[in-house]
Amino acid sequence: MSDIILFEGNKVDIIIENDKPLFEIYSTGAALGQVKKNNIGTVYPRKERIDENLGSADITPCVRNGHKKAFIN
Repeated sequence: MSDIILFEGNKVDIIIENDKPLFEIYSTGAALGQVKKNNIGTVYPRKERIDENLGSADITPCVRNGHKKAFIN
């Protein structure tokens, strides 16, 4: 089960597993400022940039719920 928390006004999806928080990668990236806006102002996570950062940092996300969401600790 996941929880949504606010980080500086941004929604971040978190689950607790074995008493450790796991952060959903795209909501966390968006909260850290890696976003794009469409022409009407809707904000989206820059998934391609977030994925690039994960690869550059040699971070492997933990996949939960049948590949629906990926998490980092």
